[in-house]
Amino acid sequence: MYLFIPRYRTSFQAAMRTNSVPLLSANLLNEVLYMLGTVSYGLAALLAPVALVLLIETVQAIFVFVMAILIARFIPKLATESVDTTHIVMKGVAICIIPDWAPTSCWSRDDGRFKTSLLALGLILGCQFVHAEGVSGEIQVVGYISKDKSVQQSLSTLSAYVEYEIGDEVSVFVVGHLDQEFRSATVGLSRKVGHLQLGLGVGQATFDEMNHAVLNPWAYYAGDDYKGYLHYELYRNGSKYSDLMKGYALKRFDVVYVGVHAETDFGIGPRVEAKLADGLRLWGVVPVARQPTEGAMRAMIGLTAEF
Repeated sequence: MYLFIPRYRTSFQAAMRTNSVPLLSANLLNEVLYMLGTVSYGLAALLAPVALVLLIETVQAIFVFVMAILIARFIPKLATESVDTTHIVMKGVAICIIPDWAPTSCWSRDDGRFKTSLLALGLILGCQFVHAEGVSGEIQVVGYISKDKSVQQSLSTLSAYVEYEIGDEVSVFVVGHLDQEFRSATVGLSRKVGHLQLGLGVGQATFDEMNHAVLNPWAYYAGDDYKGYLHYELYRNGSKYSDLMKGYALKRFDVVYVGVHAETDFGIGPRVEAKLADGLRLWGVVPVARQPTEGAMRAMIGLTAEF
């Protein structure tokens, strides 16, 4: 481009004449940091489990996104980043559909309609639902770190919740969940009673190469200083039943929530949740009790965008 586009060549030459030292210094610093990162990555691959190193690489986009928001909030002179709900939702969806982050076994299936539908859903949520009257919800990305190398390939999940108010404190909702070995979709009704919201959904889940009917009751409480969530899913396939239960209880300390989180196949442990911007939360959990022995998890980190 420098050789064949005069405008670029002229602009570069003018910049070098007026700001050669800052430009060359910034470029040198960038190259040094890149080399240090490459060496560190190679060293990590030699010293730590390769699966764990590759897992960290897949969530690079999330770390970059969070760092950009933190810089824009606390050092606005250094960089700017749009943190309104519309842009956060759209960027979150974009991160989720990046091939290195997204559950690759789902993309590898001969079902292009599935990937297209997810992308279309993200664009609709980001461009239409955010400002629609009576519509609210959230998109959540969660990453897990496991002690078992055999399950490292299935350690990222994407979920979306959308509700539409149809009456006085009554809403219809749709929930979708996706990871490498599990997909589900439920629809139902919820009702608010003061600070408490109760919901009941029905739908279908696919795991273990079989379809299962789903019954999903849940409760959510959000007060001034406390909030909590209790979620239960009952799966049925013929005469076989299985279930999942998870929930948390948190207390607010300014922009940080602290409490306890419990989940089937994960365990019970402390949960810390920080508000990065309006409608954007970063949270993490470390299990300390009732951890399953098979595929036990070391930690869970999530990014939630509300609209």
